[in-house]
Amino acid sequence: MLRAAVASGPPMSLFEELKRRNVFRVGTAYLLFAWVVIQVTDTVAPALRLEPTAGTSNLIGGSEYNTVTVGVVGAAIGGGGDNIYPNRVMGDYAIVGAQYEDSGGISSGAAYVFYRDQGGADNWGQVVKLTASDAEAGDEFGSSVAIDGDYVVSGAIGEDSGGTDRGAAYIFYRNQGGTDNWGEVLKLTASDPEDQDAFGGSVAIDGEFVVVGAFYEDGDEKNNRGAAYIYGRNSGGQDVWGQVIKILASDAGDGDNFGFSVAIEGNFVVIAVPYEETEGNTDRGAVYIF
Repeated sequence: MLRAAVASGPPMSLFEELKRRNVFRVGTAYLLFAWVVIQVTDTVAPALRLEPTAGTSNLIGGSEYNTVTVGVVGAAIGGGGDNIYPNRVMGDYAIVGAQYEDSGGISSGAAYVFYRDQGGADNWGQVVKLTASDAEAGDEFGSSVAIDGDYVVSGAIGEDSGGTDRGAAYIFYRNQGGTDNWGEVLKLTASDPEDQDAFGGSVAIDGEFVVVGAFYEDGDEKNNRGAAYIYGRNSGGQDVWGQVIKILASDAGDGDNFGFSVAIEGNFVVIAVPYEETEGNTDRGAVYIF
């Protein structure tokens, strides 16, 4: 009877066995592929305005397109095309935008405020639904949202303000019109509005200052160079939320989209410019700190 020869020797360690089976090499390949997918998604999704499943949203901090999930909520919006997407969390409150919500007309938009313990501990129940006082079809209120303390800001990128898609941003205060009423305080527009500026495409708030991005702003014959506007709560009077300054990139160029996302913390403002070109490299992108 023939017997197969069996090699003898000490047993392999787990590390050696994994190495022999190319586990590390395959794992590295998968990680690289996943990284590429994430980068492509982060670039393409905003441009194509890809939308998540209606009625749910990951509550996450940071920029509009985020990666760190801290909870999941569902808005009682009814229907299947509202597409809640932009969101922010501050302490025990969350604000979620639904820019294609139709209660004030097709894609007039809405935003929803959630409280961590509303309806039970860690339940993240809905407190209120916010809409613009002058909502119209196509305004896309909720296209960007921000929250800080007792204030909420919501952008309406398609609001017309005497033109076409000039954009606006709305400020709400928790106790405006009654305790926990989250009433509208006022509407912000650019001091130099033009059609299709996309003012309100990004918003941020910290304390008594609000930043609003207008990433299709065209000033100085620069097509879609972009801009950002800063408003102060008491600039021009008590609770007036007047415009303090308009911010531009020092090296603005066509199609940069300066103001695509904005952030503010204390005395610093950060502006993202996704399509800025550096040293001849197309759409490399940049971040400006002021």
